[in-house]
Amino acid sequence: MIRRIGLSIFMILLIPSMALASRAIIDISGYSEVKGSVILLGDIAKITGEDIALVESLKRVKVAEAPLRDASLEIGLDEIKDALLKSGLDLRGVLFRLPKRIEVRSAPGGSLDRVLGEYLLSKFGPKVRWRLLSTPSLPPDARYSVIPYGVVRRENFYVVPVAYYLDNGSTGRVDLLVKVSMVESVVVALRNLAWHEVIGEGDVALMEREIDPLYPAAKSLSQVIGKRLKKPIRKGDVVITSYLESPPVVKRGSAVVIVAQVGGVSVKAQGKACESGGIGDKIEVLNISTGRRIKALVLGPGMVQAIVEGGAVKCER
Repeated sequence: MIRRIGLSIFMILLIPSMALASRAIIDISGYSEVKGSVILLGDIAKITGEDIALVESLKRVKVAEAPLRDASLEIGLDEIKDALLKSGLDLRGVLFRLPKRIEVRSAPGGSLDRVLGEYLLSKFGPKVRWRLLSTPSLPPDARYSVIPYGVVRRENFYVVPVAYYLDNGSTGRVDLLVKVSMVESVVVALRNLAWHEVIGEGDVALMEREIDPLYPAAKSLSQVIGKRLKKPIRKGDVVITSYLESPPVVKRGSAVVIVAQVGGVSVKAQGKACESGGIGDKIEVLNISTGRRIKALVLGPGMVQAIVEGGAVKCER
């Protein structure tokens, strides 16, 4: 994919007089590859001249942001002119040799931080944070690219394979151990909460915390308020969704009213709960009038709805 930056192509005339000796000559290439995250004039041009200080300053002039990996862009000469004018350099006596077209492409790979950061950003989004758990011995001045199909998650880190490229044409691979986390708004306990305690509005609050992307943290108050804890939680801890359950509104052995919809007709019957359950739970209930056990959905305190399958109430054998 080519991204175009400025389409007007014209000659930049920076020589006030033909009699003035050239302090610098900028010979721009029609095609260049860049390794960094920005395009410098020295990346796309051969710059020579008698004024060494000016030549070095010209090489460091930022022309544009570098294209993403595996992409290229076309630079208009007006963009180069604007970059030079913004640099504040004295451009008298600077001579240009210009191609008809200037295309810049990202060289294979890039700096390790750049390619790893780009990959994790695309996978986890803008709130991702990461750090290397080990610093392998890597060749100096190498360029890198992530091998996405080889990324594997371990218990609490990722193994990210990275290919590297050297200027002499040789290549290699190294596996990086990367700890990944996300800054997200999650539910945090405001006090110590005990086993089987029902969470109230004043017990929790939303706070930003750095957590593992796969950590099953509750991310809204509606997920936890009114729920009962299966494990105790200390003040300041993130509330885990697997620690939550609906508090039982029907207890084992208690009397319930069984509601059923069969053939468009609503019927009710007296029943007895064979197990406890919260709202939305499926429990086993004894229909007292028939003596049969059925599966039912808990609707509220003392109220269940028979589960109907194929036009008949589902019974337990």
